[in-house]
Amino acid sequence: MQHIIDRSTLLASHNVYEAQKDGDSKNFRLHIRNYNNALAMASMAAHVDIPQGFGPYCFRVHGQVYHTIGGLRPPTGQQAQCAQVLIMDTGAAAEELAGRTVNQSCQKNIFASLHNVLKESNPYVRALRLMSQVVEDEARNARSEGRDSRPVRMVFNQSSTDDQRRYNAASANEVAIVYVGDEDVIPGDRFLMIHENSGNLRLISYLDKLCDPLTYPLLFPTGEDGWHPEMQRRNSTSPRRNRITQKEYYSYLLFTRHQIFNPLHFAGKLLQQFMVDSWLKIEMNRLNFVRHNQHNLRLDTVRGLQDYMLGDNDCDGPPGRRVILSATFTG
Repeated sequence: MQHIIDRSTLLASHNVYEAQKDGDSKNFRLHIRNYNNALAMASMAAHVDIPQGFGPYCFRVHGQVYHTIGGLRPPTGQQAQCAQVLIMDTGAAAEELAGRTVNQSCQKNIFASLHNVLKESNPYVRALRLMSQVVEDEARNARSEGRDSRPVRMVFNQSSTDDQRRYNAASANEVAIVYVGDEDVIPGDRFLMIHENSGNLRLISYLDKLCDPLTYPLLFPTGEDGWHPEMQRRNSTSPRRNRITQKEYYSYLLFTRHQIFNPLHFAGKLLQQFMVDSWLKIEMNRLNFVRHNQHNLRLDTVRGLQDYMLGDNDCDGPPGRRVILSATFTG
């Protein structure tokens, strides 16, 4: 397992966690969830129920977790959220974030420091700022040419099999391509698309490799991929099983290694959120497998019970498709 993933890039975030003044470092670690959520490009939505009392902090959620991302710019009259903050100037972004009620215990200079780090080291932040620059260039060109501005969209995870020379791709970096024009000029599969102005949130699949780096920029400061179904071992000894499971991946991230910095071990309350989120992704993936492989499961022992339930007129369960869980799923 030691060569599954190259995590040497985590050294780039070492200064964010340890190289600040004592007071700043303490404030950062104490309110790290606020700092991360304020600068995250995608938001985690869940019913959070933190236990009351004087015991240790415990991050607890009920129900399903969703990960969403919005447009490049907020609707008129609304505050900038998530990725929309990262295209602002550092000073203005730090002032905006530190002035919010939810961040009243956070410090403006730490927001500024984190904003600068992400601008310099995170390819997704650079992609968003690139898109913002393309939007400004298109607006300026439209005014000079006396025409309406064309829509600008950015696509992540562009398929490597698409011939980009056939299309007018305005600009690109290592993780995204920005297109100017109608949506039908965008080639291939559109895994995740960012619009210039959109009041709607787009769901990010828990199987998407963008889910973790966009939701936890302070844990993935250089934008390395999260888990995805096609992730494979680098040096596999088994020709039959080369892919990495979610459990193996997240277990690998949590390993302690001698003289190798790992921001997860310094993340405090944010680590709890990340671990709960990761566990829920694993559970959703397992349930998804059970739901789509009912015919492969050995259900003969429960067939009689299923027939009884179908014939029971007093069964007032919710409408929908019944899914039988395997005995190995403990919940």
